[in-house]
Amino acid sequence: MDPNFLLIAVGFVLTVTAWKKWFRERVLLPRVRNAIFLSGLCATSVALIEYSVFILYVHRIGGFGNNLGPMPLWARPGFFLSVTALAFAMTGRGRSRILVVAASSELLAIWVILVSSM
Repeated sequence: MDPNFLLIAVGFVLTVTAWKKWFRERVLLPRVRNAIFLSGLCATSVALIEYSVFILYVHRIGGFGNNLGPMPLWARPGFFLSVTALAFAMTGRGRSRILVVAASSELLAIWVILVSSM
């Protein structure tokens, strides 16, 4: 099994669990913090979707080989979405914050590793 699919599964479980926890914990936060945290949760979800689509694309084309030009087109949005999600997730509270920070940190580490291996 490809380790990328395992990383996607871990991120998916963390993100879905964070969404479930957020629905219960959203009344604990003031409106502004809740909106910022919700933006971080959405950014984490979008970053996870982008990473999943990126991995499926790489498997479909058989890898980049020596043609690394398209790689930054995938890596820049994924990296900055993960950084934004991590920053916005810090405003949360409770277990949902822990889960979103873990998921966005995982995605940030994945994008850093992918870009540094170019």
